[in-house]
Amino acid sequence: MIKLTRSGILLLLVCFFMFVASLQSDTRLLMMILGLVFSLFIVNLFSALRSCFSLKLTAPPIIFARENEHIRSTWDLSNSSKFRIGHITIKNKIGDFFKIALIDGKSLVHLSPDCRLDKRGHYPYDELIIESSFPFGLISASCHIKAQGEIIVFPAVYPCSSPPAAGFEPVVGGKYAGQNKSSAGDSFHGIRPLQSGDPVKLIHWKSSSRGLGLMVKEFEEELAGRISIIVDPSNCRSPENDLYLDWSARACSSVIMAAQDMGHQLEFTIATQDIRLSLPPFADGENIFEQLARLDADTATLSVKDLEAAVDKLPTKSALSFFLTSLNKATGDFINELSIKRKVIVYLPEPLREDAQQISAITHFYQKDQIHENA
Repeated sequence: MIKLTRSGILLLLVCFFMFVASLQSDTRLLMMILGLVFSLFIVNLFSALRSCFSLKLTAPPIIFARENEHIRSTWDLSNSSKFRIGHITIKNKIGDFFKIALIDGKSLVHLSPDCRLDKRGHYPYDELIIESSFPFGLISASCHIKAQGEIIVFPAVYPCSSPPAAGFEPVVGGKYAGQNKSSAGDSFHGIRPLQSGDPVKLIHWKSSSRGLGLMVKEFEEELAGRISIIVDPSNCRSPENDLYLDWSARACSSVIMAAQDMGHQLEFTIATQDIRLSLPPFADGENIFEQLARLDADTATLSVKDLEAAVDKLPTKSALSFFLTSLNKATGDFINELSIKRKVIVYLPEPLREDAQQISAITHFYQKDQIHENA
């Protein structure tokens, strides 16, 4: 596709008035200027077309990003011609991916898309549009290329506290101190006499040199717990018509990041779906974030049966964190009964604060970009 840019249209209007003036004054100087301007349009046309068709790109099939953050991927873009190309914009229906000033002939560059998406979700695409107005910006040429791919936009995260955990186990790097001592860790406890089976690397040479025998180092036992997360995907909205599920996804992602920093083992499920994901301590969590990005609102109302099925899928010794978008008496009674036997924390939308008075478990309230934590 070829079209005039705004600069090209303005220049053509100027040339038209110059042409009219040249007819009245019968001077050839203006005609020479018009011929020069016409040659600029011709050069611009062929250079823009060459820029479009000489650009070759390789895009990853799946691209990850986070709400309001730059896309985290690198694309390979090459110029197959021996001439310079530039003034290139690569875009599709999602938005502008690249704006490239110049690529030398027969060269390869690695670039990250300059594109931000403000809403979680998955954005598939099947083609890209390459536009160029190189070198004068008078004529714009464009072409469509086939490019199958998908952008997965994770929910945004913000600072918050980790929910309480249960079922603590020894984990290297865990943030909780146990009653026992360990041969590895970050918190030095003291020394003790060497025992059979102790590795040489644990010997504390300064203490051993005092003539009391070989002494080895001891560390505080590091523990981490288990947290199970249950997400309610109900299609409920705020008074401003914001989808509570979007708020909940951000709150859930933020809590997951906080729990990861504490070294906890995480289990994740969606109340109305047969999904269970495990996240070991200090893992990246992309499998859970991708589920939250792809999660669509469910028109069905969350029931006690859904919650019972979700809880049954999760480990019995873990703490439970419910991310709800709605609350009724039946679900409130179920959570109250469950909190007697297990450690439970509930996250609800801020507008449901009054409804939450029926819950005896610890309750926090999330908004669009923050969590209000109750003591």
